[in-house]
Formats: sequence, structure tokens, C-alpha cells
Amino acid sequence: MLSFNTLYGQPAALMRRRIWSGEERKLPAASVRVENMFKAHQGFLPNFSLGVPTRAVWNGRVYAVATATTLYTTPDLRTITSRFVTTGTIQGLAQHNGTIVVSYVDGPQYGLRASTNDVSFTAPAGAQAVAAISRAGGFFFGQQTSTGLSYCYRSVAGTDTWLNTPMPSGDPWHKFLFNGSAYLALSGAGPSWINAAVSDSGASFISSTGFNALRNTVSAASAALNQGIAVGTKFVLFGAVGKRMWTATSEDGHNFDLKVQLLPLLDGEDVQSITSAIVLDGVIYARAVTLDNANASRLRLVASYDAGANWRLFPPAFVPRTGVVDVTTPIFALEPGKGLFLGTQGMGLLSDVDNDREFYYEQGAA
Repeated sequence: MLSFNTLYGQPAALMRRRIWSGEERKLPAASVRVENMFKAHQGFLPNFSLGVPTRAVWNGRVYAVATATTLYTTPDLRTITSRFVTTGTIQGLAQHNGTIVVSYVDGPQYGLRASTNDVSFTAPAGAQAVAAISRAGGFFFGQQTSTGLSYCYRSVAGTDTWLNTPMPSGDPWHKFLFNGSAYLALSGAGPSWINAAVSDSGASFISSTGFNALRNTVSAASAALNQGIAVGTKFVLFGAVGKRMWTATSEDGHNFDLKVQLLPLLDGEDVQSITSAIVLDGVIYARAVTLDNANASRLRLVASYDAGANWRLFPPAFVPRTGVVDVTTPIFALEPGKGLFLGTQGMGLLSDVDNDREFYYEQGAA
């Protein structure tokens, strides 16, 4: 018991309880403060002389962490070992069943490397000029870099031969998703997705019949749909402009339901970017950077526990600072049971999986 106040003319104890699971969720209560699920920790991902992390995955043994030019492995986010270096830029990173796949561009040349032992990375056969990489359903997918070629690449294991996969156009197909029954491919050359394609097998794709209408509806909001994720049976496309979160959901990649939610930001605070969407234990998380009228930038977390139907905005992760917070550092899932990592400028935030509480007034409590 923390303090007392009066609610509806009766004494009420300020108490705390779990809110995200269990029968306790059914207790009548009025929430008065949300406790931040993240706690700041220093000392993670040290000595990155080539830059801050831009993407990371856990493969069951180690984390593969990429900066702009270097791929590292680390078992604990502290002891790091360089595994692959390019003089260009790392473009994509994915894993499945322990196999790590990384793509890069070096001058005019694009390349692909894969590893099953976390140490040596070799070029698989078949794939040429791969940029972004996704793992969806039964395949790795690689973005074809030439806009004149209407196909992408796919591979089952990552180390086997990558096969040409017909696409409906030569768009830059950056993202591939799978919802258990259908594949959705998304292309984008700017702040929002500009095209979508659908497949029931992942072997070839056709244009989405409903995406153009969705895109035209949100065209006035330039960054309204710049994230894509699959959770359960739904594809969820979302983004934020100002104080509004835009969300489009679909179960077949053709028919989309669109909704707009007002985010409870501070007065004068607007969203500048939504990035790094992931799904962990059925919950969608994304990294939000905001800016207010005093030019103070905040790093926040947005989350949806119901496949995009509603969004929760967490308190700022760091003390506000002048200028925009780094937007390149990703959110990524830690090893099972450890939660999330959210980092920026040399400091990491680890989610405390037991810190799922709100302070609340239980109605009628004496």
C-alpha cells in the first residue's frame, strides 16, 4: 500500500497489480499512472568503433548485430567479435533455424553471405544483387536491386540456391510477411509503402487488388503507413503523423481495414518517426521518436496487444534532449524470456518482463 486518496467520496488505497495477464485484469480500477516497462542500462554493445547498431537478430546461440559496415556476433551483448566487414554498407539481416543471412552493397556491387556456425560467412549460389532481406513463412526473401527486373529471390535454408521469384513489377520489394495462409510483399521508395503483392505459396506474387485504394486514402499523410508486420492471422501496416497513428489491417493482403488513433502525446509534442517494428509474444512494438515545440526530442515505445486495433504509448525512455534522437538503432527481441532491447547513442534499454504493472485506485477499497 503506497498512499491514500479519496475516490467517489470513499477512501481508496493506491495499489499496484499486474495488468497484462491473468484474472486480475478483470478487477474494476481507474489507472492513474503507467510504470515504464523499460529500465536504462549502460555497458551494452561496447566498443563499436565503426558506428551504432542498425539491426540485430538472435539465432538461438548468439546475437548477430550489424553496424553500417560490420557484422558482429555476441552471446551476451557485451563480448563482441567481428565476423564480416564491408567497405560499403550492410543492407539486410535475417535468421532462421540458426542460419544467419546478411546482405551488403560495396560500391556498385551487391552481395549476400550466410552462416550456419556463427563464424564463417560464405556466398550462397543463385542470388545476385540482393539488398533488403526478410524471413517469412518457409523462405528467406531478397530484394532485387534492379527496377527493370520483375522478380525477387527466395531461399528455404539461406545456404541453398536462391531462386528467382516472379513479382508483378520491378518495384523495390523491401519487405515480405506471412500470416499463416498468405504472403504479403511491400515496396517503398520513400516514407510509406507504395505497392503491395500477394501470394499463397511464396513462389510467385500478384498485385494486391485493394492496396492502391488504401494508399490513395492515406496519401495526404506522407508517413502514415511505413511499417509492416504480421501477427497471428493479420497483416498490420502502420505509421504515425503528428499525433495520429494510422493502422491498416488485412487477413488476405487485398482487403484492408483502416483506422486512425489519437496518441496521448504531450502538448506540442509530435511524432517524427516510427521505425523498427517487431512482434514478440504476439505484441507489436515499434520505436517512436518525437519532437516538441521547444525542440526537445524523446524516444518512446508504442505497442499494440490486439494486432493494431489499439496502441499504447509508453513514457519517454530517456530524458528529453535538444535535437532529434538517433533513429537508426533498432528494437530487437532478446533471447526467450529476456524481453526487448531498445538502444540509442551508447545506452541500452532492457524491458523488465516482471514490471508489467500500473498504479491504480481500486474502486471501493477502504
